[in-house]
Amino acid sequence: MKTKQTGSIMIEAAYILPILMLVVFLVFEILNYSIDRLLLNNILSDINKTVLIETSALVAGEDPSNLQLVACTADKVTHDVAAITDLIETNVKNSSILSGVALPDGFNVQSSTSDVANLETLVIKASYPIQTQFVPENLTQALAVHSTMITTSGFPCDAP
Repeated sequence: MKTKQTGSIMIEAAYILPILMLVVFLVFEILNYSIDRLLLNNILSDINKTVLIETSALVAGEDPSNLQLVACTADKVTHDVAAITDLIETNVKNSSILSGVALPDGFNVQSSTSDVANLETLVIKASYPIQTQFVPENLTQALAVHSTMITTSGFPCDAP
């Protein structure tokens, strides 16, 4: 004698399916956050490498007119903070993941410099709220993407 099990199907549909959908959406948002974080870290890492290459070139005596992010001021290599900040904004704006149209809402770049033992240390912090698909907007500030770049200059150079 066969019996129908309609009650167990109703429990599965009422409890398991919504939980399964929440897990799928959570995985999607975690991937979205990871991609945003990786993107910003890669942009700041690339800019940091460019600053180091330009610093090495300037110390080696290359023509300073070819360099965009550093300058030789008072026989010391200094950062062009405005150019670095503009390059960060341009790279974030032109990234394929963030659609290349405009900066994300809430995009923020903060910079600070300090001198230690005749070396200038530049700290740049960039952040923006994640671009969510399913998470409510009030949680995006808590899940902001942050990245920091620290670079040092002040090495001797020959001012033109």
